[in-house]
Amino acid sequence: MSSSSCRFIHAGDLHLEQPLDGFDTLPASLRERIIAAPLAAAERVFETAILENVDFLLLSGGILHPERAGPQALQFLCEQFALLQEHNVTVFWGGAAEDGPEQWPTALKLPENVMRFSAERVATLHAIRGGEKLAAIHGTCSDVFEPQDYQPDPDSSFNITLGCAPYLPDSWRPTNMDYWALSGQPQHLDWQGNSRISYCGTTQGRNPDHSGAHGCLLIEIAAEEKIRRQLFPTDVVRFQQEYITWAASESASKFEDKLVARARHLHSDNGEPPRVITWVIDRDDSTHVPPTSQVLQQWLTRLRREFGAQDTPLWTRTITLSGSHEIASSLLQEQTLLGDYLRVLREGDLSLSSSEPITLAEFPRNDRQLLEQIANLGLDRLRHHEVVE
Repeated sequence: MSSSSCRFIHAGDLHLEQPLDGFDTLPASLRERIIAAPLAAAERVFETAILENVDFLLLSGGILHPERAGPQALQFLCEQFALLQEHNVTVFWGGAAEDGPEQWPTALKLPENVMRFSAERVATLHAIRGGEKLAAIHGTCSDVFEPQDYQPDPDSSFNITLGCAPYLPDSWRPTNMDYWALSGQPQHLDWQGNSRISYCGTTQGRNPDHSGAHGCLLIEIAAEEKIRRQLFPTDVVRFQQEYITWAASESASKFEDKLVARARHLHSDNGEPPRVITWVIDRDDSTHVPPTSQVLQQWLTRLRREFGAQDTPLWTRTITLSGSHEIASSLLQEQTLLGDYLRVLREGDLSLSSSEPITLAEFPRNDRQLLEQIANLGLDRLRHHEVVE
């Protein structure tokens, strides 16, 4: 490889001690994958580093909590590091305080290719290739990230910051680094769209909030200051949210057919890992009365039966109704128990005080979800009950 570029893997937030959650039941078709997912996803990171013949591997924190992870995860990590050493891949491990060198068991020695950063101060280590300094890696192991503490080495061709930074202020102006390898966010993202300041995201989504692909980043920085990146998915089980519209003209049976057809299309995707789907039904017409809980359960059972027991399962975790719709005025005006219920809900609960009405969108997220559940429960139970005067 020409000395005019460096090529490395950026990974972080492996959280080997953290299992997957968010299941009301553990599907038999996914049980083994779910249990093994944190370590299996991490193993794919090390495999990618070897297969892509990188110069080094950056671990930007959140790798594991040694006390919570247990001996199996600790031994796994040592074995993977040793495998990288056989392929001449150096590991630079910095980031969060919880997995700093001070927390590592003294009785368990890491291979010599693993370079650690301490929590005391920002330090600079060098990646070497062919006897020459390839890149300066500036890092620490601390939960306090101070960007101004990271300054480039003028004698190095490439300068890289390694750190855990759950939050960066919008007013921050980065120093002249070639790349900021950050952890602290579950999703892969670039700070303010800057591809040189990147959160790699976790290697394996842990719950339904971690929707979409997760993995590690292959980075190549060239001397002409160009940067190339590629996300290599490593997740072995993928959480995914799917939005589907129920048109006003569609009957329940017609919508069910559309739901099943969408699931069949998703299941036919090649190369995707098993997925855990949260379906969100978006009603095209707010006056469209939502399905009962019994109907939702029937759809859930059918989707699990038809697609959840395959070799590559598509498991439906739940089917929910979008809460973005206002309560239909026709329902509010009904002289029924449902109408009374919805009027009390809107007029009594959806206000900060008698003089400060608020909309559903202004409620905190958890409160909105609770109110949506309450409204849907009333629609389900009271829709056919008239008021007798």
